[in-house]
Amino acid sequence: MIIRENARLFFLSALSSNAKCEDVLRPSDFDFRLARKSDIKSIRHCNLETLPENYSTDFYDTHIKDWPELALVAEHADRRRNEDQQPQVVGYVLGRIEVNHANANANTNTNTALPGWSCRTQKSGRGGAMAIPPPTGHVTSLAVLPGFRRCGAASQLMDMLHERMNYHYKANKVSLHVRKSNRGAIRLYEELLGYKVAGVASSYYSDGEDAFVMEAELPEVDSQEDRQLLWKGVQALHGPNKKHARCCGVWRFYPSRSVV
Repeated sequence: MIIRENARLFFLSALSSNAKCEDVLRPSDFDFRLARKSDIKSIRHCNLETLPENYSTDFYDTHIKDWPELALVAEHADRRRNEDQQPQVVGYVLGRIEVNHANANANTNTNTALPGWSCRTQKSGRGGAMAIPPPTGHVTSLAVLPGFRRCGAASQLMDMLHERMNYHYKANKVSLHVRKSNRGAIRLYEELLGYKVAGVASSYYSDGEDAFVMEAELPEVDSQEDRQLLWKGVQALHGPNKKHARCCGVWRFYPSRSVV
């Protein structure tokens, strides 16, 4: 039931970005879509205004290229703006996927980022195939401009990211780092998103502050109805261009599976 409700939320929120009628959304509502290269300036602005951990333009460019399905932005849907005015990007979330090879190969114990594809098997020394543990999602960065906080944008961005991690990559767990002093973010992660503190990373940040390592189980989007709802959300986020959706959407990761 929770999965189905979240899938509907994803679909309706994504679909709202295509709405034209002023009666559909209030000015205080948000539109959600996939990030584009042209959003990097706005994403950097959100980051600089809200977080002490800042990144270069190249970082965002590379992230959007490597993980296009895991880079989302929230726009302020102010219907009072002029037609020639672009909607304001007021928040973003970036995620990636890691595969833990520790259980698949006793000689390694590393997490490896896999741009674009999630591995399922790995050849063993005897020519067979060994199952690789399910991929783990990681939240790289989340930020919402101060004037637009406490309105649900951050939690909806995270919900969408979680579902896309599971839907596209079959990730069953997600992790993140958060400053021990960031009580507001910790409350969001624990109370609304189901995260739990799994450990402490000492002196994780450049100023020497420790970070909580937080983890959450990802709900599986498994039923046909859930996948159809989520696929409609994918189409809405990518726009009406089916060729683009085929390149950047679910078919890229499940070429033998159709959910439409």
